[in-house]
Amino acid sequence: MAGRGDGAAAGRVVRDRTKGGATPGRPGKGTRGPWQRKPRRQPALAGLGWLLGLLLMAGGAAGCWAVAGGIGYAARVAGTPGLLTVERCEVHTTTSGRTSHYTVCGGTFRSDDGRVTVPASFDHSSRPTGSTIPVQYHDGGLSTVGVLPVAGRLCALALALLAVLGGGLLLVGGTVAALPATATWFERVLWTRRTRRLVQAAALGCGGAAALAGLVSLIALAAGG
Repeated sequence: MAGRGDGAAAGRVVRDRTKGGATPGRPGKGTRGPWQRKPRRQPALAGLGWLLGLLLMAGGAAGCWAVAGGIGYAARVAGTPGLLTVERCEVHTTTSGRTSHYTVCGGTFRSDDGRVTVPASFDHSSRPTGSTIPVQYHDGGLSTVGVLPVAGRLCALALALLAVLGGGLLLVGGTVAALPATATWFERVLWTRRTRRLVQAAALGCGGAAALAGLVSLIALAAGG
């Protein structure tokens, strides 16, 4: 009888100690452990995330705007195709910051259908007088055409899109660092498994496109454009 009474008393003691969810090495509900502490705001990390995110997104958006329009001209699907007959090439020197040299070739542009004949010039490597260069005429200017300019612009566009994506992720990270309470909501509502897969696919797609276009550019450059 005494042994049975001692066992029941010991059972009550164990139950009392574990009441509230306490386990060895972990406090119960009435005690706040380090894993239960409220996450702290990190203003320095948030500011850095916002700054880098805005810079990346602004730079990427500007790059997309500057590059995307020229792809159509380089691929000869926009503008007026024709030939520039070189009449002169001049080397110009700039001294802003550091000395650099660039060549401007000028001559007469004639469209393939013969409807447009205008004097024109554009930056290019030096060409012999009388040689012809395939170009695309648009808005009073000329754009080079061929594999090299198309691949180069596609590579730049893919990198610009990757910068926009990375900037967006940094902005979100900065917001979570500034407002830790939004982290759970963000992960539950926005950062779902499907969203993560889409972001990963977009990043891999942009990176792969940039690498492939860069490789094609190098091959075209080695082959002479």
